Amino acid sequence: MASGAAFSNVAAHSASCSCAAARYVSAAAMTTKLSTVASPVTVKGWDRPEIGVRVDGDYQFDAESTTPRLQSGVDTRKVELYLPAGADLDLTVDEGDAQLADIRGSASVRISDGSLRVSAHDGPLRVHAGQGSVVVDALRSEYFEIRSRTELANRF
Repeated sequence: MASGAAFSNVAAHSASCSCAAARYVSAAAMTTKLSTVASPVTVKGWDRPEIGVRVDGDYQFDAESTTPRLQSGVDTRKVELYLPAGADLDLTVDEGDAQLADIRGSASVRISDGSLRVSAHDGPLRVHAGQGSVVVDALRSEYFEIRSRTELANRF
């Protein structure tokens, strides 16, 4: 997380604020679901055992379920998610751009209208993209699937 971020341990949370940040206890082998609408998303791997969340705007997050789920609201301006090694990602982005970096686990990404950049991913990767570019850089995976309706730029 960037320096100066304040965290709180909360299991289920809903908020509307200028910027909220929190850490949630995580088991490494779990899947985290993230759904956003019209807001940029950044997902990064980190060396902590918990999930980190920073949202600028309104959102709903449930960390008590077997699959933690973060849903952006209509006034969300930015979402950052930090995952521990071994955590899997199920990401749906509607009308926004997404960046994934240094994730060490499986990732499934559906992005309808926006650009996607994946860098230094270590694990299975599945991407279904609509309008917008897809760039994959430094992929370490035995399995990947990328489907896109637009031009695809791959550097492995």
